[in-house]
Amino acid sequence: MCGRYTLYSNGRELEHYYGTGACPQFKQSYNIVPSTDCPVIRLDKDQKREIALCNWGLVPRWAKSGSKIRPINAKAETVGKKPFFRHAFKQQRCLVPANGFYEWKGTSGNKQPYYIKPVGKVFFSFAGLWDHWESPEENIESFTIITTRANRVMSPIHSRMPVILAADNLDKWLHEGGKELLEHCPDDQIEITVVSTRVNRPTHDSADLIRPGREHGEGL
Repeated sequence: MCGRYTLYSNGRELEHYYGTGACPQFKQSYNIVPSTDCPVIRLDKDQKREIALCNWGLVPRWAKSGSKIRPINAKAETVGKKPFFRHAFKQQRCLVPANGFYEWKGTSGNKQPYYIKPVGKVFFSFAGLWDHWESPEENIESFTIITTRANRVMSPIHSRMPVILAADNLDKWLHEGGKELLEHCPDDQIEITVVSTRVNRPTHDSADLIRPGREHGEGL
């Protein structure tokens, strides 16, 4: 799964990398948690890339008011079949930019966090889905991150990982979709390091969280 990630790059970097117009203001973070408003890249009405802020945890357009079911991840193996994701998979795909993500290994109460970042790049582009829900009182634009089976490098830590799209598949995902894109990335495209357990607390948010080593966990 993917339950925490980082996006500490600024809006101009996103605009340049993804070739979009202006990026809405957002909070850069070394510890993004579910229910956070985050930038995603999607297609506008003219089928061009745009950056929008969406809340992490998908609320489909047909959800009942007050529903607490808000999945932060969708499995690649079933995303095109499950009613919860089927409409978005066909029509409302997005890219979720990240500088890296976290995963944990170990038993409950004794889990070691790891940080996974791209090799030779600034961003991961996760495959995502977005949707728009509205009522007379509010409007919610939200998203989920698609996960797939882990590659060889990731599998000792966790059995799953985000779908990380190659740069030459970004437009194909946005315009056409296709389950053939929802595979794990090559082993040599990710780097994994042990990091401090300080990341376990959602209130902690600083560059220290992604520094290699366990020693920064003191004082929890």
